[in-house]
Amino acid sequence: MLKYRLSKKADVSPAFQYIFALIVGAIILIFFIKFAFKAESTGKEVIKAEVLHSLDASMQAFSVSVSSTDLLPSTPWPQLVDMKFGTGANCGKFTVTGQKFLVPIPRIVFGPEQMKARQLKAWTTSWYFPFRVTNIFYLVNDRSKYYLIFNANNQDFVKRISSTPPATAVFEMDHLPREFDVKYYDSEADAVAKLKINDMVKVNYFEEKNGVSNGLKGSSLVVSNYCMDEDEPGYKCSGTVTFYEGNKLTGASTFIGRELMFAAVMADSIGVYQCQYGRALDEMERMINVYTAKAQRLATKRQECEYDGKYNSIIGMLNNMKGKIQVLKTNPGDSDTALQLSNLADLINEFNDNDLGGYEECEVLF
Repeated sequence: MLKYRLSKKADVSPAFQYIFALIVGAIILIFFIKFAFKAESTGKEVIKAEVLHSLDASMQAFSVSVSSTDLLPSTPWPQLVDMKFGTGANCGKFTVTGQKFLVPIPRIVFGPEQMKARQLKAWTTSWYFPFRVTNIFYLVNDRSKYYLIFNANNQDFVKRISSTPPATAVFEMDHLPREFDVKYYDSEADAVAKLKINDMVKVNYFEEKNGVSNGLKGSSLVVSNYCMDEDEPGYKCSGTVTFYEGNKLTGASTFIGRELMFAAVMADSIGVYQCQYGRALDEMERMINVYTAKAQRLATKRQECEYDGKYNSIIGMLNNMKGKIQVLKTNPGDSDTALQLSNLADLINEFNDNDLGGYEECEVLF
């Protein structure tokens, strides 16, 4: 009896060993499959992050231009990249849809909140207010469609700032680059008739308006007369912008300088605009600190000039600008402060050219 039981145990043992081996093998296989998928997912995350880093590097190289257009990156990405602006707590960062990485891009960039492309159309221009503050970037893809709607009072101005200004016009005003293909119309209906499926569309009215057609994004820009006068410097331009999605008001803000007027046109959401507008104000404040420090050094170096308190005067104006910036950061829709800031820029420019530049004992600030 004992011999039989021992023999039976010996007979079934290989079967149990085989089953056990299968179970262990399956567990190991599942582990490696999960590991492979996780590694692949992590690899894709890293690749997507590197895509955004490459875009930042391209913009950095591109920023040496005072004003230029190009395709970024110069070599197209190997696949479509669906990138998105960070807003709110993620302001100043970019992400690729579906990824966890948020990549900081220390540039002031305006465009559609989300873009899918292998290559982006880019425009950069130097922002002066009145001294050079920084370069501002504008990005779009092939599906980004922008329309400027004019009325009888601003027809010439709207046409001049479009991508296709009249060939017969004699002007030097900055305008949107031809590569962006920003068209002008006298009615929204004419613009909508040109649409294609999947286009990202933004309609920009240059007058007060209470919304756009359902399914579209839009802005209503009210600009100062200085914006329309091509003989006036760009920093004297200021105004207000109101954003809509269909007939729903999503937010309102201001702009200072013609470059930020273009930014109000190119941003398709109040979130993107407010984020980058705030960063532009931060950069302006940083440059004011730089010129304030320079004026303080010159006051010591050029004491004959400072005898008349000239550097002290321009320092006071710069500090006044900082005060206005703080107001706009708290209340970006304050149109009176935006106008005052533009006027201060003009006063500082005239004082620098005439009071400092016109007196041999002084040295200009910029």
